[in-house]
Amino acid sequence: MADGAPRSALFDRHGDTGAQHERTSLAWARTAIAFLAIGGLLLRAARHMVVPTVGYLLGLGLLMAAAVLLFGQHEDYEEREGSLRSDAAIARPASLRKLAAITFAATVSALVGVVLLVV
Repeated sequence: MADGAPRSALFDRHGDTGAQHERTSLAWARTAIAFLAIGGLLLRAARHMVVPTVGYLLGLGLLMAAAVLLFGQHEDYEEREGSLRSDAAIARPASLRKLAAITFAATVSALVGVVLLVV
């Protein structure tokens, strides 16, 4: 290293100081916060929709998706942190598929809610 400091064993094993999983966790948290905001707006605006029940259901669905994302990314972060420390396999394709499916469903729900609000 340029400053003469010793390289950590973690850096030697993985080529990074470990900030990648923190950035990933923060990105999932930002996504969940966006879903919270959109879900809250849909709940507030649902009474102005042609079918208010759909707006309420979409808003509640987004709030639940946000909660699942927040808790899911926290669990995933803890697993990755433990894997990095124990030098175990980091890849978790099942977790990624679950989070991707929830994100896709929530995004579609948000788009449908916005379309129903505009119409």
